[in-house]
Amino acid sequence: LRSSESSGINAEYGVAMRIQKYEEFVNEVLKNDLKYVLEQRDSVYEEISEYTKLQTYIDRVHPIKKRPIKSKVNIGCEYFMQAEVKNTDFIFVDVGLGLHVQCTFEEATRVVKKKIDQLTVKAEKM
Repeated sequence: LRSSESSGINAEYGVAMRIQKYEEFVNEVLKNDLKYVLEQRDSVYEEISEYTKLQTYIDRVHPIKKRPIKSKVNIGCEYFMQAEVKNTDFIFVDVGLGLHVQCTFEEATRVVKKKIDQLTVKAEKM
């Protein structure tokens, strides 16, 4: 009788230890990994949002062609300043890696659409 009680206690202790190890693994590894992936996903969604804003801007400015336009430009940290665009024939688009390409509005629309599609696929894979 005592040996069966002893083996039962040992089994319960072993189960408790395994549960504790799993809880530690979840709390120390998986939660940190989840946090990292969610931050990366949010970054991708933010980039999609920026390209969507650019597409909206293109749609508004494109019909105004050949006229100087005034616009507010984000200079960083959501600070804006007044700017005047004298030549509306071209727009510079960030294509990644710090590179900006001069495009016509038609080209910019294609680049933005392709970039949004790529980022959407990337976000879905996360």
